[in-house]
Amino acid sequence: MSKKLVVCVCTYRRPKDLHRTLLSLEGLTFNPDAPLDVEVLVVDNDPARSAEPLCREMAQDWRFPIRYAAEPVPGIPAARNRCLDETTDADLIAFIDDDEVASPGWLDWLVTAMERTGAAVVAGPVLPIYEKRPPDWLTKGRFHDLQRMPTGSEPAYCATGNVLFRRSILKGGVRFDPELSLSGGSDVLFFEQIRRQGHRIVWCDEATIEEHVPASRMTARWILRRAFRLGTCVSLTEAKLNGQRRTLVKRSTLGLAHIALNLAALPLVPMVMAFDTSWPIRRLQKICVGSGYLYGLMGFQYLEYKR
Repeated sequence: MSKKLVVCVCTYRRPKDLHRTLLSLEGLTFNPDAPLDVEVLVVDNDPARSAEPLCREMAQDWRFPIRYAAEPVPGIPAARNRCLDETTDADLIAFIDDDEVASPGWLDWLVTAMERTGAAVVAGPVLPIYEKRPPDWLTKGRFHDLQRMPTGSEPAYCATGNVLFRRSILKGGVRFDPELSLSGGSDVLFFEQIRRQGHRIVWCDEATIEEHVPASRMTARWILRRAFRLGTCVSLTEAKLNGQRRTLVKRSTLGLAHIALNLAALPLVPMVMAFDTSWPIRRLQKICVGSGYLYGLMGFQYLEYKR
């Protein structure tokens, strides 16, 4: 008997990116000995339902069924929670972002890793694909490179950019936190809560996905703003998980250390720049992360996704 697997794609006014994502899903390959009933669910977070015409057009002659749902409540947690609500009949749920492209074996690798390990959640790598040639400092600093590790390892965190999980883990009532709608981080918090309920999360390094990186994200300004936002998210999510007092001690210490050590290193920039153009940006990046820790500890959010 085949298992039902729903691939969820949350989207907001990115029709070209969404089209590219859906085309990649049509090219997925699977092991014939492990039959799956695959469906694609697109949850549109745009009140104008801008993704509906594309989904309707592609569903007419497509390999897998495409189901469209509109979520009027703004924010990625609302869209992700709508995905959970729309997949009550699924055995397995996968997430991919609307600016990503799946490799042909992506989903098959995730399913295989889940079967071999018995894990409740399997995550994989997201590789950057640049819109244009990036500056040398950006590639040398690997600022868009995310975590990689051997298959079977347990990752430090898990996000919805490349993940497969058993729907049975939702029996504990975990949802994506709407308080993080504009700052991000609801997916990391979600999977950490799942982990703390006793569910195992493992890594599958072969299950690759490529993320489109536009020119607007290839600047030092974007890198530093993202670092600050990530710092705030770490403090906010840890406070929800571990309590305010414990998080205050840990993140204030780390935040001040990040700021002090990297500020002290800045006078070395002229000397180091001769052989590593990414070095000063890395120092500033750590300062921004540390500042974000402190900002988040005060209960503030950096609203990167404010509309």
